[in-house]
Amino acid sequence: MTTSASRSTSPACAACCRARTSPTLSPVYIDERGEISFYAGDLTVPGYRKSLLSGVNFVALSCEAHTTEMYRGLPHGWRMTPTGVPTDLYMWQQFLSEPKCRTTGGTRPTVLQFPSPLRHDQPLADRLTELENRSRNLQDPGWRDAFALRVLDRHVRTRAEDTMKLNEELEARRRPRARLRVSIHAREQQISELKSDLADERRRVQHLEVKAIESSRSWKLRLGRMKSRILESGK
Repeated sequence: MTTSASRSTSPACAACCRARTSPTLSPVYIDERGEISFYAGDLTVPGYRKSLLSGVNFVALSCEAHTTEMYRGLPHGWRMTPTGVPTDLYMWQQFLSEPKCRTTGGTRPTVLQFPSPLRHDQPLADRLTELENRSRNLQDPGWRDAFALRVLDRHVRTRAEDTMKLNEELEARRRPRARLRVSIHAREQQISELKSDLADERRRVQHLEVKAIESSRSWKLRLGRMKSRILESGK
């Protein structure tokens, strides 16, 4: 295990180099509070690979490695990076754009990062003390084993929290849809009742129209003439 300040390739990454792959899997870092955190990402999962190609950078520079053979097979290799795009992200996008590029990664932490953007307000002396203390810890095999378990514990708890948040978001999205379905069902019932009432009203109007015709004077005169003709034809 190494600190990010050394820019050393981790043992896991070195093994991946021999396998001719481009590796990363949830790089671990220490935040400004000294807490364990990590970037979520696994390039063996197509969705994460697509995410990095789209511009989401979760691959830490100290946790990357590639084979010479893979690099020499790239169409461009190292080149000028467009403005606003991180150089390492641009390079990995070139790797991952190649269909022959295979990816893998380890699950055991081998590199510790101390991101500078999270420590802008810290004096350099404090940052040096942090690195020195961590470097001493890394010399202790027992500390390294305990740290790996702490990372696993943090990972599991974080995933549990993320899963709960996701479930809550899904439930929040389901509730309006459920209310909408109830509202639609109620409207459909209202429409059905209105159609039934309309049919009843039409039948009533037709009945009244017939009654009105039958009670009219012209209808009575016509009916009288029809009766007379029937009687005359029977004589």
